[in-house]
Amino acid sequence: MAEYQIDNIALRQWSSRSLPNPGVAMAGIYLFEGDAYRGYIYFYADGTELKRPSYNGTMGRIHLHFNMSQYDSALDMLRNESPVTLYFKSYTDAGLRCGKDPFAPPAPTSEPTSEPTSEPTSEPQTEPTAGPA
Repeated sequence: MAEYQIDNIALRQWSSRSLPNPGVAMAGIYLFEGDAYRGYIYFYADGTELKRPSYNGTMGRIHLHFNMSQYDSALDMLRNESPVTLYFKSYTDAGLRCGKDPFAPPAPTSEPTSEPTSEPTSEPQTEPTAGPA
């Protein structure tokens, strides 16, 4: 499985592609992990049969294909949620995920250790020294 923490994006919208044209992307979001380009999401007219996701292991890139009706929610997630993970498990399970991975093993929990507290005393911590008489 490939997973990347997405922390930067670049947007692309074509002025010449405003009318639905099946098979031709209307907008794209390019996804980055630091400075590394990790893939894209291309958005197609609603009702278009979408290509399956792809993963290029050599380049470390994931390519997703969504409908235009998903553009606003994908962009909102990328701008406002953290962490956002781009992942590819298979051709039928790839996408964006935000928050905790629901399939990750639970984090180990440990009981907090209680440190003994020292009680304040009214006695001085050091002996006073006698000054000149």
